[in-house]
Amino acid sequence: MQFRPKKIAKGEYFLNGITLEILHLIHKNNSVQEIAEKISVDNETLKKSLKDLVKNDLIEKVSLSDNFMGKDFHEALKANLAKAIGPLAEYLVEDAFSDFNVNSEKIPKNQAASIIRYLAEEIKDANLKHNFLKKMTEFIKS
Repeated sequence: MQFRPKKIAKGEYFLNGITLEILHLIHKNNSVQEIAEKISVDNETLKKSLKDLVKNDLIEKVSLSDNFMGKDFHEALKANLAKAIGPLAEYLVEDAFSDFNVNSEKIPKNQAASIIRYLAEEIKDANLKHNFLKKMTEFIKS
């Protein structure tokens, strides 16, 4: 289970030390498992604190499928890299996935930018590299 912070609206929130610490750790992109390891609370207290944060609209649950780029990211990488370097792009993309130890159909969103930068290093022409980075950045944002 994953949570992500929401934009905090103006107002008053009554948070205890544990709930505040959990909110802080969520803002630092820690998973529930990482939070449980970092703070010493029992599972019931952790669950209650997470429910309180959701109820106060400070965090939201994130579906695990929301944490991954799909096959379309894989295809966009190959197509945009091929425009810059030609037919070797397909092999370089597959090697990058292997080097990052990710499945080509389930790329963690938190690794997408690293994979893009990694592949951009293969592009020697500065204009082509810039175009590749721009297209892939737009792809991620859309």
